[in-house]
Order: sequence, then C-alpha cells, then structure tokens
Amino acid sequence: MDRASKHMDFPRPPGGLMQNPGPAECSECHKPVEATLHRQRWYPSKEHPECRSRRVWRASALREAEKRILKIIPSAYHGMSLADESMRRHPANTAALKALHEWEPHQSAILTGPVGTGKTAALCAFAQDQMRRLRAVQWYSEADVVSHLKAHMREGLATDPIARLLGSHVLVIDDVGTARPTEWWTEQFAAIVDRAYSNERAVVLSTNLTEQQLIDHYPYSGERLVSRLRHMTAPDRWVSVSGVNFRELGRNTRGT
Repeated sequence: MDRASKHMDFPRPPGGLMQNPGPAECSECHKPVEATLHRQRWYPSKEHPECRSRRVWRASALREAEKRILKIIPSAYHGMSLADESMRRHPANTAALKALHEWEPHQSAILTGPVGTGKTAALCAFAQDQMRRLRAVQWYSEADVVSHLKAHMREGLATDPIARLLGSHVLVIDDVGTARPTEWWTEQFAAIVDRAYSNERAVVLSTNLTEQQLIDHYPYSGERLVSRLRHMTAPDRWVSVSGVNFRELGRNTRGT
C-alpha cells in the first residue's frame, strides 16, 4: 500500500462539516478563531493553539502553586484567602485586608499590633492569594529566617542566602521581633532590609511591636532599620492592627 492510500484510510474524527462554518469565539481570549480543514471536512475550533498551550501551562502552574502552598504555609492556614468571609468577620483585620488586597509587586507592607488580632492569618491568606496568581512568594516566620541563614552557614554553601530570600515577587516574614536580637541576627536582618531597600524588593512583615519598640529591640541599627522600612512602605500600608485577643477568649479564630 502506498503512502497516499495509507493516508486516506486513516479514520476521520467525528463531527466534520462539508462547508466552512466560519470563525467561532476562542474560549480563552474571546477573539475569532477559524475552523480547521482536515481531509476535506471542516472542524470548528474552540481555541487558538497558542491559547490552549497557555491554558495547559497555567493549569500545571496552578497545581504546582498548590503544592508549594502546602509546603511553606503553616497547615492551620491552608486554603485561606483574603476574600474569605471568615477574614472579614474579624474586626481587627479591616485595615490590614485593605492594605493587602491593594498590594502590587514592588510594594511593601507592615502589620503591627498585639497578639491574637489576625496578623498571621492575613499574611497567610495574602501569600496564598499571590501564589494562586502565579507570583513567587517566600514565606517565613522570623525564627525560620534565622534557622535558614544558620543552616546555610553550617553547610558552607557558596550561594547568597539573602539573594535567594529576595529573589521572589515578595518576601513575607511573620512575627518580626520574636527572635532573640543577637548581634549576628541584627546584622543579618539589617542586611535583608538594606538589600530590599536598595534593590526595590517587596517585603511584607508582621510584628507585635510598635515602631519605637522595633527601634529599641534591634541594638545599634534599630533606628536605621525602621527608617528604611518607613521609606519602603506607603503610609496606608503600615497598618496598626488592634482588637481583642481571640485566643484569650477561647474562640476558634486564627491570628497572631
């Protein structure tokens, strides 16, 4: 059998039309997409080939983002979003939610306030929302950053750990001010803030300390640290959170 005969014997897909049905609307970009001609029959197209490639890539990227959420976000906060009704019911979250809802890349934000007022919940929801938008997020507590940098030193790696921390769209650090402010950690935290400031990288932080307490907490460089953080952060994104401590009330409400 010659090649032409083998080609003609290949089964045709069902549903072909004898006449060109004309363009249809692409299900992805909503622009006209022409029907395709296959062995003298016309087949309406649902999407452009490049739109299908983007759709498949995005679906794969979203699956990877969900895996990363499970890996880096504390398990108690999995599946949260800033749009959740439970977030809006927490009165102390209102200003914080507004600041984080309106966040754009290269913008920094800081949530300050007492324990139990929803700062950690807001940061976890924010980080998950950004990852589902396929933005790169690094999420740590301050203690995790300390452990990460110490492990890097022990292993003697040649890579720059601070560059890795700041190599994403946004670095999120929860509970700033809870790690012991040793001279080494103060220098490391100052270096992170300095590099973020100099390279216009976004950081989103939460802390239980006031501005003056932050200055006092970090010896030698506290005033410089807070000054840089102030300059990096728009006034409406340095948010003071207040409210009752829901843990003390014994309610099942997440927050730090």
